Amino acid sequence: MWVTFATLAGATLGCGDLALKMALLNLQPRIACFTLYFLGLILWIPIFFMLGIAPAALEALQLAPAAHGMVIGRSLLQFGAYAPIFIILRNLPMGTYAALRALSPALSVVAGTIFYGDRPNIPEYLGIGFILSGVVLVAWESKNATRPPAVASAYDRFWLANVALTVIAATCSGLMSIYDKHLLSAVPANPFVLQALSDVYRMGLLTLLLAFSTRPILAGSLKGKRRRRDGGYLPFLYLGLASLLIACGEIFSFYAVSFADSMPSIVAVLRRSSLPVSVILATLLFKESLTMKKMLGVASIVTGVFLINAG
Repeated sequence: MWVTFATLAGATLGCGDLALKMALLNLQPRIACFTLYFLGLILWIPIFFMLGIAPAALEALQLAPAAHGMVIGRSLLQFGAYAPIFIILRNLPMGTYAALRALSPALSVVAGTIFYGDRPNIPEYLGIGFILSGVVLVAWESKNATRPPAVASAYDRFWLANVALTVIAATCSGLMSIYDKHLLSAVPANPFVLQALSDVYRMGLLTLLLAFSTRPILAGSLKGKRRRRDGGYLPFLYLGLASLLIACGEIFSFYAVSFADSMPSIVAVLRRSSLPVSVILATLLFKESLTMKKMLGVASIVTGVFLINAG
C-alpha cells in the first residue's frame, strides 16, 4: 500500500510543479512562495475536521521541546526542497528542472547508507549510474539548445547558478523521506499533525525571512502583475491549483513513510515518478523540444528509478 501512495505522490507533485510554472510566468517568486505556503497551511483546517484529529492537533502543542526541534528540522528541509524552485522554474526549462530533481533518488540511497547503514546492491548502484547519466544528457542538452551565442559566458554562469539551486533542492528532497522516517519513530504523535506542525514552522520561517528582506513582499508588484495576457486572476488560480497538488503530494509521501514496513529511500525514489509527468506535460503545454538526446536522458533516469526500486 505504501508503494501506491509513494507513486501517487510523485505523479501529483509532477502536476503541481507544472501548475506552479504556469503561475510563475506572471507572478514574482516572493508572492508565489508566500501564497503557496499560506494556502497549503489553510488546507489543513478542513483535513483536520474531516479526519476528526483536531484534538490531536491541540495535544501536539504539548510536545517536548526536543520534539518541536525535530519538527523544525523537517521545516528547514522542506524550505530547502521547495524555496529554490520559485526561482528555478522561471529560468530553466521544465524538462531540465525535472531531470535535475531526479538526482534525489540517488541521494536518498546515499543518505540511507550513511544514516541507516544500508548497503546498495548491484541494481541500486546501476540505478544511480543511470540516473546520473540521464541527468547529464538532459541538462547539458537543454543548456546547449537554449544558450544565446552573444552572451555565452554570462549565460553559462546564470545556468550554473540555477543548476546549483536545483541540486540543493534535490538534496533536501532526497533527505526528506529519510528524516521523516526518523521523525515518526522518535516523536509519538499523529503523522498528519506532525506534518501540519511542520508546515506552521515553515510558514513562520518564510514570514521572518520576508519581514527582514530589503524589498517589500507585495508593494508595487501585485498591481502590476495581476493583469497580464493570461487574464485577471488566472495566475492565482494556477497558484491555488499548485498549492493543492503539492500539499496532497506531500501528504501522500508522508503517509507512505508512516507505514511500519515502508523503506524511506524507496519512497524518495518513487517520488521521482514526477519526471515523466513533468517532461510530457511540458512538451504539450510549453512546447519544449523533445529531442532524441532528451528522450534518451529521460529513459535513462526512469530506468535508474526502476533499478533502484527493484534493488
